[in-house]
Amino acid sequence: MDREKLLDKMLEAHKQCNNILRIVLETNYDRDKEYVVTVSKMMDFMSARISSTLSLVQVNFLWDAEIICRSIAECALKLIYISIFEKDERKKIILEFWNDHSEINSLKTTKIAQGTINILEKLNTKNIIYMFEAMKLDKEEEVVLRKKWTNKTRRQFEQKWSFFEMINAISKKHENMDIIQLFLFTYMRSSHLIHADETGIILIEERMSRSPENIEIVENSHFCDLLRKTFELRFLSCLSVDLALGNKGSAFKKLYEDLKDIYIELQQAMDKILENDVYEKYRS
Repeated sequence: MDREKLLDKMLEAHKQCNNILRIVLETNYDRDKEYVVTVSKMMDFMSARISSTLSLVQVNFLWDAEIICRSIAECALKLIYISIFEKDERKKIILEFWNDHSEINSLKTTKIAQGTINILEKLNTKNIIYMFEAMKLDKEEEVVLRKKWTNKTRRQFEQKWSFFEMINAISKKHENMDIIQLFLFTYMRSSHLIHADETGIILIEERMSRSPENIEIVENSHFCDLLRKTFELRFLSCLSVDLALGNKGSAFKKLYEDLKDIYIELQQAMDKILENDVYEKYRS
């Protein structure tokens, strides 16, 4: 397997997908400015994370790439979620994303900043305290927001925007978006790595305990999986935006179809892992 050639092919696919989206956004800017601006900001964030992920993949830092891929998945899922709503309802969802999340996060930041200040006051470090004071809400604003965002209303809001709830909402809205369910595994595995729990530590330890030949097979498979899902997260995001703007996603679907040979090559490399005897009992 030629990793460099595969990476170059997928980078070109990312470029083409991004170029198509740029045309779509430019064409629809005046028709739905608020949505297009939100899409642009989220795609800029996603593109930067994709670049970081692929840079890590290139030097075989696959687990680190997996962690950043979680951020890509989170952003993609939120963008697709926003995009499933009709224009009028979408305006409310966009307001939730930018304003309501910000208010809740401001309350959380204020609480943590105040706790930090309380500790620093005991250490007599006044200069540093000023920095944390600047992070806090004004007293009046904090009172207003705490009345608005009680523990109950905040839990309800955060549940609505949770990874699992958004996946369910997307799957119900668009049958062709069922594939998004596959990223639950990415979410689960990256969570173990981010939280450094026993499973995350064992994942890495177990791979390194394998024979050199088996490590190469598994890492090639992991490499291809990261190439595949970083592109599919971008693709699904772009497709959802095109559909939300009243188009049929034709250009994006054609691009995906044109990648068929590359996908076959990626799948062949990923399938080699199944030749391991450990999977024998699962074969039909």
